[in-house]
Amino acid sequence: MPNLLSLSIISNAYEGESLHFHDGGCQNLKELYIGDLRNMNSIVIDKGALHSLKKFELFGMPNLVPSGIQHLEKLEVLNFWAVPLAEFNLSQPNQFKTLRINEIEITRHPFFRKGFWFHG
Repeated sequence: MPNLLSLSIISNAYEGESLHFHDGGCQNLKELYIGDLRNMNSIVIDKGALHSLKKFELFGMPNLVPSGIQHLEKLEVLNFWAVPLAEFNLSQPNQFKTLRINEIEITRHPFFRKGFWFHG
C-alpha cells in the first residue's frame, strides 16, 4: 500500500490489542484515524514510520497507551478524545482545550457517555 494517503481503523474493524508502525512503513500516509477499538491498549510508532503523516486522530480507546508520537516530524494536527493523557503530558482535563507543542495543534474533545461528560 505504498500510495495510501488516508487510513481509518474504527468501530472494531481491528480486534487486536496493539498496532505497531515499523520504520519505513506507510511512507505516503497523510491522515490516520484510529478509534473505537475495544481491545486496543497499545500503539507503537517507530522512528521513520508514517513519515508524511500530517493529521492523526485517536478516539474511544480508554485503555490505550500510545508511544512514538514524537517521531511524527511532519505532524500538524493531533486530535484525541477518550484516550489517556499521559503520552501528551497534559494533566489538567479542561472542558475543551487546544494547544500547540512543537508547532503541532493538539485538541482534546469532551464527550458524553451514559449521562456524564468526560474530558478527553
